[in-house]
Amino acid sequence: ARGDQLSSPDDQYSPDITGGFVRGTVSIIQPIFTWGLVQNARLAANHGVLAAQAGIDVKNTEVALRVKQAYWGVVAAKAIRAFLLDVRDQVDQAIARTERLVEGGYATDIDLFRFRSKRGELERFIHLSEKTIDLAAQALGTWTGQATGVPVEPVDTVLPEDMKPLPPIDLYVQNALAGPPQFSLLREGIQARRRLVDVERKQGYPLFFVGILGDLAYANNRDRLENPYVIDPLYHAVIGPVTYDLVSLLKDC
Repeated sequence: ARGDQLSSPDDQYSPDITGGFVRGTVSIIQPIFTWGLVQNARLAANHGVLAAQAGIDVKNTEVALRVKQAYWGVVAAKAIRAFLLDVRDQVDQAIARTERLVEGGYATDIDLFRFRSKRGELERFIHLSEKTIDLAAQALGTWTGQATGVPVEPVDTVLPEDMKPLPPIDLYVQNALAGPPQFSLLREGIQARRRLVDVERKQGYPLFFVGILGDLAYANNRDRLENPYVIDPLYHAVIGPVTYDLVSLLKDC
């Protein structure tokens, strides 16, 4: 297209395509005052990361507790089973003696029935302890990362006997208030939520920015306009610093 804003020998609705043009826009923007919005968003993200890390610590603590419960559960169940087996042997011996006494007339069938009923209860508890051993061993294998169905046998065969004296209860209370990751998870989560609330509140405030905006366009088949009131969108050069209010700008849009 030839000519200028006053006259042109070309028709704007049917120009001859005799060349090409290129256009580019560059924007470099820096916030200068945001009412603490950027800072609060950064702090919210930081507290969110700390809350996530505390959540991992909580899960690790829960898994460690379950592993210890399963481990010593297997040891305790085996000790109980050994005790019940020993009691069953003693009951069997008592039943044999009672049978001889019944034959000699020194005991009655009621005495023999009592021993046999108690032996039946012992059998039930023995089966229960064996089932507990199997379930705890399977759980121990699962919680320690073993393949499915692979049980883990504890190294210890008996419960520890050298029990140390327990510290004062006040020490447990202090550790419970200061140490557990559950409190860290809650504390960091509350801080992150508060920062996000501040971000939402301050998004309604005007945000002031300073930047450099530039817009360049060139066409090889157009004459450049020098009129300051008319800008050719296909052949011009504009660049310079600007300061503006983002909220007002969005309202205008």
